[in-house]
Amino acid sequence: TAIVIGLNLANRTANTINLPNDLTTSNTFNLLAAEAVINSFSVSAPGTIGRITVSYNVSNAKSNGIVIKRSTASNMSSPTTVLTTSTAAQSFNVDGLSGNTQFFFQLTATNDSNESVNSSIVNATTPLDTQWFHLSQKQLMLVMYLQYL
Repeated sequence: TAIVIGLNLANRTANTINLPNDLTTSNTFNLLAAEAVINSFSVSAPGTIGRITVSYNVSNAKSNGIVIKRSTASNMSSPTTVLTTSTAAQSFNVDGLSGNTQFFFQLTATNDSNESVNSSIVNATTPLDTQWFHLSQKQLMLVMYLQYL
C-alpha cells in the first residue's frame, strides 16, 4: 500500500510513503523535524590577552539545542562547555584564557527530533601574555648602576 503525498519540511522531501500491509488503527507514524544546519562557525584571537571571539550561525536547532565546547586538545578530549543557547546566530568573547595557548572549539546543533550535527573543529591561539611595568627615575638609575657593576 502506498499513499502519494507531497511533503517538504525544510529539505526532508517525500513524494511516496510506503506503508506496511498490516496497518491497524494503532499504527503511529512520526515525521522528523527539519535537520539542524550549521551555516557558519569560526573563532579568532583579536589581540586581547586571554580572549577568543566565537561566531556562528545555525538553522533549525531546538530550544537550547546549540552547544559550543572548547578544549586544549585537537581531538576535543576533556572539553569544557562554553555556551548552551537557543540563539541562532551571534558573536561573543571567551575571556580569561591562558595566553599563548591554542584552543580548539566545536559546535553541536540539535533539532526537535534530537538529531545532532557537529561542526568541524576550529582553533585559535591567544596572544602571548606580556607584562609591562614602569620604573621611577631612581629605580631606573639603580638598575643601570647594578648592570654597571
